[in-house]
Amino acid sequence: MTAENSKELLNRAGLRNTQDRHDLLGLFEEQRAWTVAQLHQRLPTADLSTVYRNVSALIEKGLLREAGVRGKEAYYELAKRDHHAHAICRTCGAASCVPCPIESLGQDHALEMFTTCSDCHLTDAG
Repeated sequence: MTAENSKELLNRAGLRNTQDRHDLLGLFEEQRAWTVAQLHQRLPTADLSTVYRNVSALIEKGLLREAGVRGKEAYYELAKRDHHAHAICRTCGAASCVPCPIESLGQDHALEMFTTCSDCHLTDAG
């Protein structure tokens, strides 16, 4: 997501435009869902409480939604993303958004597939 796109989203939602929020929204350009811990790892200049506050604000304004809970952590994704399934890496926990193979059931279901992501596959092969 470009800075201009995130600026427009934040303006429409009535939220302040901050670099932390732009950086956070930019991570969702990757077609995946994130835990707060994963977001914090990718945003080393933002402290953990800032990431939590920003995720909460973006959920409250309808820009993000909870995509599910695995273990003790919730995963979040863009709220306006089309219906899809998640491919979850058994090694690192990354949750990639993938086309849902059972569209005929409508959107009142959640499908999770467990696999090894390309990053972990390369690490395991090396």
